[in-house]
Amino acid sequence: MVHVPKEHCLKWDKKSAEYILVGYGEDVMGYRLYNPVKKNIVTNRDVIFMEEEL
Repeated sequence: MVHVPKEHCLKWDKKSAEYILVGYGEDVMGYRLYNPVKKNIVTNRDVIFMEEEL
């Protein structure tokens, strides 16, 4: 699960989303994550890995 910052969501949107880890940030500290719903890659440091749900 990844925390979604306030500037990227509306009032009633979920505060977290499921992403897939694809690597580590090169220019910025953080994890590179793929969102299969929006089909984009973001870099974020606020990540909780939930491996037991796989």
